[in-house]
Amino acid sequence: MKRTAFAVLGLIFSALPPHRAAAADSFRWNHELTGEAVADSLRDAHVEWNAQELCFTLAPTHLLSDCMGRTATHPEPLSPEVRLKKVFHLDSRPTSAEALFYVNWDKRPIPMEVTLNGHPIPHVRDPAKMRRGGWDRVTLPGNLLRSGANEIVLGGTGTLFLDTDAPGGNTFKRLTRDGEWRSDTLGNDKNLRGELLLRVRVKGFPREGVVTSEIQDLWELLVEGFPAGPAPILETQTLFLTPKVEVPPRASVVFEARTGAARDGAPEHWSPWRPLEVVRSMPRGHRFFQWRATMRTEDCLVTPRVFGIRLEGETHRLGVNRSAVKVVEPPDQEVAVSSYPFAHAEPNHPKMKLLRDRHELAKVVEAGKTDLEKLHLLARWARGRWEGWDDGVYGYSPQWDALEILDWGARKLGHCMCAHYAVVFVQAAAALGYPAREVILDYHCLAEAWSDEYGKWVVVDVGLLPNYPESLLYFENGVPLNALELHRRYLAGTIASVTSSPPPNAPLPEFWNRFGDLYTRFAIPLRNDHLYVPEPQELRHGRDQYRWDGFLWWTDSLDPEYPEFSLQSNRPEDFYWTLNKTLIDLEDTETAGALRVRLSGPIPNLRTFQLKRSEDDAWRDSPAEFDWNLKPGVNRLQARAVNTMGRELPPNALTLEYSP
Repeated sequence: MKRTAFAVLGLIFSALPPHRAAAADSFRWNHELTGEAVADSLRDAHVEWNAQELCFTLAPTHLLSDCMGRTATHPEPLSPEVRLKKVFHLDSRPTSAEALFYVNWDKRPIPMEVTLNGHPIPHVRDPAKMRRGGWDRVTLPGNLLRSGANEIVLGGTGTLFLDTDAPGGNTFKRLTRDGEWRSDTLGNDKNLRGELLLRVRVKGFPREGVVTSEIQDLWELLVEGFPAGPAPILETQTLFLTPKVEVPPRASVVFEARTGAARDGAPEHWSPWRPLEVVRSMPRGHRFFQWRATMRTEDCLVTPRVFGIRLEGETHRLGVNRSAVKVVEPPDQEVAVSSYPFAHAEPNHPKMKLLRDRHELAKVVEAGKTDLEKLHLLARWARGRWEGWDDGVYGYSPQWDALEILDWGARKLGHCMCAHYAVVFVQAAAALGYPAREVILDYHCLAEAWSDEYGKWVVVDVGLLPNYPESLLYFENGVPLNALELHRRYLAGTIASVTSSPPPNAPLPEFWNRFGDLYTRFAIPLRNDHLYVPEPQELRHGRDQYRWDGFLWWTDSLDPEYPEFSLQSNRPEDFYWTLNKTLIDLEDTETAGALRVRLSGPIPNLRTFQLKRSEDDAWRDSPAEFDWNLKPGVNRLQARAVNTMGRELPPNALTLEYSP
């Protein structure tokens, strides 16, 4: 969702009374937040926005998964005698489901014996149905499914895999046709417990999903037209929040709300979440609010619908400066917010400092004039540390640890490939204070980094081409692209027009004909601190097919083409949120010539904010909240953030006129 602090988001239904200096203005108002005003609200993977009905519903499918698939090194060969049984539970009976079982690289069209609740289902492995992943699949007819426990039994030929990280309890093995089903005889040596790497995609609504609005500024909603002055001090005496929903039988929706004094959402500035019927006022100074709706169903064929919320109340408007202050140039407050938190690495963690110091990373990037130039230099450095894609001495595939990778790769000890080039770049960038993350494509791994210069995430393809020690950036009309933009161009058949810097080692049409389909799908981890927080993560990443259930995957539909993963989103902001922008909020005070300023923003590893009150002034450290004493005439304020690596981030600015 893009949030604009001075945008018009609605209409006032009761006109504001004329200003009365130094006195409280009281007015009644009502406002409805529905339709496009709520379309980009945050939501989990179990919620979908219905663009036709302009409402949120539960997602049309959901995944049952009892193991993460961190490792799948324990094979389970099938035979006419050996059988594996997986038990899964349904709250209610869906129209159908799909069993997805991990087979890694084996795409032979071999037959398997599959039974569902005692009924045989003919199945021959079809590589076309497996699409690009290592997951075989079989349709489970709805008439054979039941509420409660369901059993899938697999036998015949082929090899499945076991996740021994899972505690077990749903997977059983029988060593003979008439033998006992046991959960402690798994693995080649028949002595393991765990879970068969089998997941079920249910064609029906999940039991629960949560949609959460972005933080809203009540004053923005109430002001008709461009606000000429700062927000007043608000004191909402009465507040009524009415959900706009459709709730069929066997479904429910629980609404909650909270209010706050600052845009940052920090708990110290906000009330706790409370039921709507409890939120009957907003304390003095609270002008921000947020709502969330928990949708539930007891029948996977039924979903509630959430259209939004209606607000009405009576508010006092306080402050003495609003008629004397006119905002001439408002600050840029537009940000995209992800539904999923991201854990940013701390650059001054000892292992990050070791990486930075041992490899003199500051010298690697010092020739770059812009952040993108510096990032490109860093990527070229990472690609040049070793030539990968062979097993080395030991055939070991290092974990996402740049220090280990650089050692093993340079000494030709292990299997270091595209994923490892990306990891080294991401962790080196983070060690210098540049946000970056790995991006998993179809049979490839690259990186994306945040560019302050362009105000967006951009692809940094660190290690695509063997024996070509270059890292590639991709551009269209001079603007670098991200993975979603490349994905969409691939689907539209226009990816061949994308240019590369530097040029690849083949003509562009030939290059994209070979590599364009890598953008069939992509995913991101939700953290970049793997150097010193090694778990959880997928082991042997890239050596085997993708199986770990902890990445966030882009999907064009929430009835996904690649159904074997739980975390999927078709909301672009969940992948491409804003970083490093300082937001500036103004509020009136009861002191003539003074405004309250609050600074905040999505800034990883913030050290301090800084202010500049004139073009000739020097940047000076500033608290996040302070009073700005105005002078008659034009007043201008610039604000920026500095992170813990001393990087001075882009400034934001506002200009106003004060006429006492």
